[in-house]
Amino acid sequence: MMARPPLPLWLQDNLTLRLQDGLLSLPTSSNNSDDKNSSLTTTYNLISKRHVISSLVIPLLRHMRLKKEMSMRSKQNA
Repeated sequence: MMARPPLPLWLQDNLTLRLQDGLLSLPTSSNNSDDKNSSLTTTYNLISKRHVISSLVIPLLRHMRLKKEMSMRSKQNA
């Protein structure tokens, strides 16, 4: 079984900051229908997840695509 490579430092730092800010907290499931804040909490969690995706995943995908393009160019030039 192969170990996963470590995350890049910039991504680790970003994840750590998000965890400290509470933006990566897991959504709490509430069975109490009297809770007036449940829809607000759900909305906040959705916004937070969307923010995490846009601030972490998309730059990571761009980085991976650029890395692939650079390796393709170096192979073509060789």
